[in-house]
Amino acid sequence: MSFLNDFNQRIRLLYLPIEEGGEGLSLYQIGKTLGVSVTAVRNRLRSMGIELRTRGGKNNTRTYLERLDPVARAQVTEILLDEKISLYSKSLALNLHPNTIRTYIAELTGEKGEDANVPDTKNESRPV
Repeated sequence: MSFLNDFNQRIRLLYLPIEEGGEGLSLYQIGKTLGVSVTAVRNRLRSMGIELRTRGGKNNTRTYLERLDPVARAQVTEILLDEKISLYSKSLALNLHPNTIRTYIAELTGEKGEDANVPDTKNESRPV
């Protein structure tokens, strides 16, 4: 039984963020390090009651508006709401899919995604 407790604690320490005293590794990295599957790592963490991070972690290119600090959120919001910038340029500037841009604009303006007033042209000389 001691082996399982040690194994679980090792997984826990590898997974927890550095700020919480862990190493902040991904499920894949932990599995590779310990020679077990990603599923085994995930199941162990869940059984210990550890909340799993979203996929992609800190390297995830997806921008979650609600998770941005106030300064970054203001900058992204300014780009999203600038009617002079096309949808295409916004998607390049923010590294987001155009549909994600539409969704964020709809959230910010209170409009439905398809109704959001966003030009969809690609004929600009340079992205933002």
